[in-house]
Amino acid sequence: MNASGLKPYPIRRVILFAACVIPFLWLPGQILKDRFLPLNFLYYIPPLLCFFSGCVAFITMGRAWKWLRWTVLLIAILALAKSLVLDFEYHSRGEPTTESIRFVQWNVSAGRFGTELLVDRLRSNRPDLILLSEAPPDMELLKISRALFRNGYWFRSDGMALLSRFPIEVLERLDLPDGRGWAATVKTGARSFDLVAIDLRANLFVSRQPDLEFLSDWVVNRETDRPLIVAGDF
Repeated sequence: MNASGLKPYPIRRVILFAACVIPFLWLPGQILKDRFLPLNFLYYIPPLLCFFSGCVAFITMGRAWKWLRWTVLLIAILALAKSLVLDFEYHSRGEPTTESIRFVQWNVSAGRFGTELLVDRLRSNRPDLILLSEAPPDMELLKISRALFRNGYWFRSDGMALLSRFPIEVLERLDLPDGRGWAATVKTGARSFDLVAIDLRANLFVSRQPDLEFLSDWVVNRETDRPLIVAGDF
């Protein structure tokens, strides 16, 4: 009992409540994704957090909550499977073809890391094509381009910069509902391809669905069969 005569709330109950709630928030987030603005935050709950929370809830809850324990554990296993199978496969590097091009996309926070560090990190990847989100000023871009591609090409618009070993032809600006974007053609010689640079607002209270639908329609209605890369900050 404390001075007010109230019994202190056990911290164990708080932990158990949070451990039970997180899996039940994570599951609808994966189903609904970020389609509905008020529920955007559910989509960003890390699957590993859901897994560990579910395990804690399963171990901590008594046998009287049998159905709840097993439901939470099932959701936790689904979260672990998503992390190990789907997410891992999505981020795994594929085997390059004989005519491969090394492409690097990096949000460099307006160059606050410093030009030398950017050049060192980029050079270690031996890129042929680089898309920088939140790109540094033009003078810094010129230094980076000269350091990586002696006779290279670069283009900058809407806070994004494209640096290339190959010639670039800017196609058009994309009039996204809330984001920014543009399209360009990279001419590699025997074969060219298009690249779309995208920068969507990082705001949990603003739905990205209209921007993604616009981008999807743009891709479907392209009047060319050139290969396409879509990259940037989503």
